[in-house]
Amino acid sequence: MADNDQTRAPEPGGPPPTERERVLALLFGAVKEILERTLVETANAKGADGSAWLGRYESELIFMAKQTYTDGMSIENEAKDIGFLIEVLKLIFATARGNFRKGAEDH
Repeated sequence: MADNDQTRAPEPGGPPPTERERVLALLFGAVKEILERTLVETANAKGADGSAWLGRYESELIFMAKQTYTDGMSIENEAKDIGFLIEVLKLIFATARGNFRKGAEDH
């Protein structure tokens, strides 16, 4: 997130998070969990092509993220935010891929 963003995580030993920051953190956690589960279920529905589908979809979303443009934001902050978004996407897909493989091994 941008350095001037009011929703960034507080520094260790710093002031406690605001109500808005707590709500955003809870919302992010819920959306992340829903997206991971949806990705796994969709990959399961793809059958043998599930793993390849996850890879293609991840690549597509990362490509789209790189095409993002935010009006009124400095190029440096926008690059940081897009980089952060891409790292979050990679984390979500890595978790989904691991859960998909685990589910396949269980069957």
